[in-house]
Amino acid sequence: MKKLLCFLLVISISLTSMACSQNEKTSEPTKEKTTLTLGILPDTQSVPIALANYLGYFKDEGVNIKVEKFTSAPERDSALQSGALDGAISDLISVMLFCEGGFNVKTTSITDGSQEFIVGANSGITDANSIKGATIGLSENTVMEYACDRFLTNLKLDPNTAITKTYIPQITVRMEMLEAGQLDGSVMPEPQVSVGKAGGAKVLISSNDLNMHTTGIAFSTDAIKDKKAEIEVFYRGYNRAVEYINTHEVAEYIDIIIKETGFPESVTETITLPTYVNARLPFKEDIKAVNDWMLAKDLIAKAYEYNTVVDTGFCKE
Repeated sequence: MKKLLCFLLVISISLTSMACSQNEKTSEPTKEKTTLTLGILPDTQSVPIALANYLGYFKDEGVNIKVEKFTSAPERDSALQSGALDGAISDLISVMLFCEGGFNVKTTSITDGSQEFIVGANSGITDANSIKGATIGLSENTVMEYACDRFLTNLKLDPNTAITKTYIPQITVRMEMLEAGQLDGSVMPEPQVSVGKAGGAKVLISSNDLNMHTTGIAFSTDAIKDKKAEIEVFYRGYNRAVEYINTHEVAEYIDIIIKETGFPESVTETITLPTYVNARLPFKEDIKAVNDWMLAKDLIAKAYEYNTVVDTGFCKE
């Protein structure tokens, strides 16, 4: 009888240990390679993601990244809100608009890239003194309009009266209109800036000049909760790609980038990539500046606290 009781006790302990072991593994990516679906735009912020995905850095640790390409921020945001995406290359303006609309999204890191105020070759604009009255193509209530307003304010101009804003969501259409002389200028990221410069456009001012950091990666709070381990793997892959970029010549991977991001082939020899660093958290001063701008435009009813729009669980400052 004692032997039987001991045998049953051993079986019970073994089953309990197996259950605990299974529970401990629930926070790790499954062997079936859980998929994270991420939206990107055709700009330099997407380069580390595209490279990490192509080089297999995500799959190495058991996570599939499904990358969806978008040509405009509103299209990307709509997909994120519908649940078609777990996360996206995004910005603080979009995240705060999501919060205002009651949709739970948080920025998990900022990205490397810039917004450039460019003017067309035939615009007649040569400096800040000749920009008044210009027609500038923008995407409405986005980081591009935010950057435009910050640029104009820095130049001591009123963003509401100094220029005529024309809202065109698709960045490719804005570039075509700029090249055709239908716009005097626009705010663009790379590689569109390089395309414009090849056609004679000129950069007046850059977000780098103002030390602005407003673009980043955002995930839905559902993804942050349910796919925490997968997002951690994503960032390990992202940082590996940053190391790769910083230790290889652009010529070694530019063809991959063009294929994976949708960059135009014309920028192969001219594109200027930013200096990439490991993923890091947004800066508090940028959160405040975006809050102030959005409040002034009545886009939000109240200022949002740092931890309301930022999840600090994946990156360091």
